[in-house]
Amino acid sequence: MSTDSEDMDIQQQLKNMESVISLTRANIDALNAKFADFQHPPAIYLMEYEDLTCKLHELELQERRLMEQLSNGRESPEDLSEPDQTQYEANKPHYDTLTRPKFLRAHLPNQQRTSVQVREGLTLRDALAKAMKLRNLICEMCCVYLGDTNIVVNWDTDISTLNCEEITVKILDKFPIPTSISHNFVRKTYFSLVFCECCRRLLFQGFYCRTCGYKFHQRCAGGVPPLCHQVCITPSHLSFIPMLQTYPHIAKSKIK
Repeated sequence: MSTDSEDMDIQQQLKNMESVISLTRANIDALNAKFADFQHPPAIYLMEYEDLTCKLHELELQERRLMEQLSNGRESPEDLSEPDQTQYEANKPHYDTLTRPKFLRAHLPNQQRTSVQVREGLTLRDALAKAMKLRNLICEMCCVYLGDTNIVVNWDTDISTLNCEEITVKILDKFPIPTSISHNFVRKTYFSLVFCECCRRLLFQGFYCRTCGYKFHQRCAGGVPPLCHQVCITPSHLSFIPMLQTYPHIAKSKIK
């Protein structure tokens, strides 16, 4: 049996423990509110999150021991062990798995990688749209596979339904890929309304590339791209309208 003074001391410890637990939970909630929606949370956030959740778990264990110690002076341990355990498990917060964001890693062409946050209702097409656009890629010219397997995944698949952590995006073998070559410049006088592709001003006398059709003033020569693109396509390839938006020079190339 514990004395009254011992009970008072344990009650004070419990009160202090509850205050620390409440503060720790508030810190976890504040951290989640600030970084949970980030597609790529900072590494320091993940480290701080791990530290706080581990600390919270230890504090809850200490709180439970103090409660058992306080109760053992009033009732037998056998009568208390099961209810205490049940109540603890029922009220235990699930910070370990509740809010940590899940990510899907994508291996892109040319040995590049990106990661996207997994959200219900988000398709592969939308999830990788920004990363693909930055690399001048479109879904119609690529195929996506589960991990490093040959299992093809539809671009309109909900990424939350994928049972994997990685996917691989590859360029289709039979899709036309632009190749860079040198310009073939000639001097030209224009008698119609034409604008310089460097300064966007009216062009009367200047130069143009016979290969890609790039037009510019002589004074704007320093702003001309060093290489042009020549792509041989067939009329059937024109069905890929998005590619014409990504590569505008294709519309100016000769169709063979």
